[in-house]
Parts: sequence; structure tokens; C-alpha cells
Amino acid sequence: MIKRMKSLNTLLLDGEYLHVRCCCHILNLILQDGLSELNKEVVCIRNAIKFIKSSPARLENFRKFAVREGFDKNVNVGMDVCTRWNSIYNVLERGLKFSKVFDRMAEEHKPYSDWFFEKHKSGAYLRQGPPLGDDWERAKAFVYFLKKFYDATLRLSSFKSPTSHIVFEEMVTIQLEIQKAVDDNNNLPLKRVATSMLSKLNKYWGSVQKINHLFIVGNVLDPRWKLGYQKILLEKCGVPKDDIETTKSLIKQILMRFYEAYKAFEPAPAQSASNTPAGEVNLGQIDDCDTRAAMRAAYLHQQANQTVQINNEVDAYLCDPCEGSLNQSFCLLFWWKVNSSKYPILAKVAKDVFAMPCSTVASENAFSLGERTVNYFRSSLSPKMVEALVCSNDWIKADDFNFFKEPTKEEEEEEFYKECEEVENGVAGLELTGSTLDYAETIPNVHLGLLSS
Repeated sequence: MIKRMKSLNTLLLDGEYLHVRCCCHILNLILQDGLSELNKEVVCIRNAIKFIKSSPARLENFRKFAVREGFDKNVNVGMDVCTRWNSIYNVLERGLKFSKVFDRMAEEHKPYSDWFFEKHKSGAYLRQGPPLGDDWERAKAFVYFLKKFYDATLRLSSFKSPTSHIVFEEMVTIQLEIQKAVDDNNNLPLKRVATSMLSKLNKYWGSVQKINHLFIVGNVLDPRWKLGYQKILLEKCGVPKDDIETTKSLIKQILMRFYEAYKAFEPAPAQSASNTPAGEVNLGQIDDCDTRAAMRAAYLHQQANQTVQINNEVDAYLCDPCEGSLNQSFCLLFWWKVNSSKYPILAKVAKDVFAMPCSTVASENAFSLGERTVNYFRSSLSPKMVEALVCSNDWIKADDFNFFKEPTKEEEEEEFYKECEEVENGVAGLELTGSTLDYAETIPNVHLGLLSS
């Protein structure tokens, strides 16, 4: 595809940054390696939930114990879907909420304990559990670890706001969380899972060279961060100081390349009549005999050369102070819309960079651990049914649409005439009804229901 687009001369910078990996899919692959080594605590909690969901009677007994612990009488804990890791996270989170209820059932509810101690013919236990105090504590740490991936996947799969400017920050955050779990010797099961995840993360995001640099450019185009924030992120990743400066220069160079490419499509500005730049002192206009004036002019000329030369919008944008707002309500697109007159060409670059999606899969695929295959049910759907499902999904996710609009003058006149006709017909109906009733009073033994019908 890149070769064909190159031949048509439709690619900027020869398509060097065209290929973008789906970030949510990479997070999914990282978690698959970790969840393939599910520890004992997670399996025990899953079995405990499976017990109470296996029959209505067991669920009712669970609710009785929940009431004793101060919960509502209609509480419920959903089962997980084995092919969706976010479902595992939700189940563990709910299971931890009712940890005291499960502990009380293990002490007082004999069928619950006997179910876990059932043995196979070989003498081995059929299932692991029940979860005890240490299991809950370790599972709590594992849920906290999964929540980082859960929140990151939700942010990166957003489709109502730009996401390309937060990718690099999310990458560094995930890497630091995994490294923290690897260095934790108090939770060996979690450390084993995190070590497996770290090897997969290094395969895709192990160095700056493996990341599409447009994601870093997108973070630079956030007026709250610019180039200063990149230094902190790279330091957190353990990048040497010399490499940090090299990376910052590389990112600025890439931004300049895009700026020059977009500038080539802009019409050339009109040249001014004077060749002398504004603010520059022409030493030839000063009389050599005036020594004092010549020295002052030389000093001003020296000071002008020592200042930073701003010759393009990129330098002007990076030299301007960062936005101090760190609120969630800060609208990135609105800021660039307001400042598009100040940075006209750079605003066009930002618009295209922010339009780049960092996730190319649906949310259900982002959390799915199954293969990407079309099952027999979906492949047997008719085209009309597929179209109906796709359209219904879009309509449900869309914002509420306001059908009210101000009527035009013609519509107001038409509505006025309709109301006049309705009033006229109503008056005529009342006159007809009144005359009929008067006539009915003169006829004996006449049922008014017949007249009304």
C-alpha cells in the first residue's frame, strides 16, 4: 500500500510514519502473557463465585450471609467470561468486596466447605479453595495491578476525544507499574506475572526507536507539556541523559519536517520593500565621528545576536510558556482552534496528528483474549441483519439528538392556518351538536347514545 501511495505522490515524508500499531491490542498481548499464569488466589476466588452462582438455593444462602455482614439482601456477584480479561478484573473487584461474606461461609456453611474438599478417585482435590485471608490480600494487589491496564485501555480506546497525545504517557505509566511489580519481592505470584508482561512490553515498547514518533510529537503538541515533559518521561524510563537530549532533538526535527511539508502547500507571503529586518540597527547610517552612538549601536547589535532567533512557528510555539491548566476539563482541540491564527501552519499539523487514532479495534476486542475469528453465528447473519446491528450500535452510543428547531416564517404561517381551520371546524361541530340535542329533546323515548353514534 505504501508503494502504491508513493507512486501517486500522496504521502507526506514518504510514509515514514504511516504505520501505527494498535495500542490497545499491544496492551491485550501484554496481559495475555500475564494472565496465562493465573495464580492460586485468582482461581480460588473464581471457584467461590462459581459455587454461589451454580444454583438459586446457593445464591440465596450467600445473600443471607451477606445480610449478616451488612449488605443488601439482593446482592449479586456476576461470573466472569474466560475470554475477556476485563471481566476477570470486574469479578475479582466484586469478589474482594464480599471477602468477609466468603470467609464467614467458609466457617459456618458446611456445604460450601465440603464442595471445595471434594476429591478425585486419585485422591487429589477437584478444585482449589476456598479463598482465605492471605488469598484476599494477594488478590487485592493483583486487582490494583489490573486496574492500571483497565483504565489505560479505556482511555486509549476513546473515540470522542483525541488520544494520540496521551499514548507516550500511558506507555511510560504502564512500564513503571510493571517494573514496580517486578521489583516487589513481597508478592511473588504477582512478580512472576509482571516479569512475563515486561518481556512482552519490551518487544513492542522497549525503546523509543520501537515507538511511532508521531505519538511523542502528539504529546509535544499538547500546550501543557511541549518538550519539557518528554525529559521527565524519558528519565522515568531510565534513558541516559545524553540519549534524552538526542531524542528531544530528534522529535523537534520531526516536527520541523512536518511543518516544512505543510508550509510547502501554503502560498508564499508578500515580500516587504525593506531588506533590513525590524529592530535591527543599520550601523552604516551612524556617523563614524559620533563615538558614543557607535558604541551603543554596537551593544544593541550584540544583544540582538545573543537572543533566540525565532524564524518559524515551531520555535515560537516551543518558546512560549506552557499552559498551566492541568484540569480534566482542558479542551485540547479548542485551544488549537483559538490559537490557529497565532500558529496557522502548526495548527494544521496538530489537527492531523490529533486525528490519528491510537486504537483500531472495538472495545470488546480490546479486552478479548480469544482469537479474531468470525464464528458460525455471525457468519450466518443476513446482510440486512448485520446492517441493522451496526446501525443500532452507532445510534445507542451516539449523543442525544435535539430534534427541536426554530420554525421558519412559512412554517409559522402554515401552522397558523391549520390552527384556524381546527378552530373553525370545532365551532361548527359544537353548533351541530347543540342543534341535534335540542331536536332530541322534542322526540320522546330517544336514546342520546344513538344520536352521538
